[in-house]
Amino acid sequence: FTGETFFQVQNYGLLAQCALARSDALLAEQHLRRALLLALEEGSLLLVEIYRLLVQALVEQGRVEDAAELVEFAGRNVPEGVAYASAALLLARATVASARGGRDEAIACYREALRLLEEARLPLDLCRARVAFGRALAAFGDHAAAREQLEEARVGSLELGADGFAAELERELVALAGGAG
Repeated sequence: FTGETFFQVQNYGLLAQCALARSDALLAEQHLRRALLLALEEGSLLLVEIYRLLVQALVEQGRVEDAAELVEFAGRNVPEGVAYASAALLLARATVASARGGRDEAIACYREALRLLEEARLPLDLCRARVAFGRALAAFGDHAAAREQLEEARVGSLELGADGFAAELERELVALAGGAG
């Protein structure tokens, strides 16, 4: 890693995202705990993103109450007026609400996060949020709405030139259509 703390935080966050993509939530948590220590020392703008990813890793381990406590703690440290920070916190809350079966709360959090990301013109983050929302909707049994979110994420990915991500979403859409009948 580079000696710059900000880049170390970014690197650990990216390694955690790769681990989460491979369904290795324990490894993701290890990377995120390292990132968290550095981000707290530096007062990094990436702190809320690290919290969001850590919430996801904890939920994927079945540690929903730990994740809920982390969301509450993270909520005390979100800078005002920073759209991405607010959106990341909302995504973390949606992750916990989804894991608890709180459909209405999860949907409200996802919708507000999407609005903030769209207004802030953060297209890659918007695509990733749509994927999370789509997967939550599918888990709640709303396959039509899930397909809509995943398709919007796929189109947005193509517009960004993220063809590999778009292909992954295409496979997910096909699987969802097959499972939904």
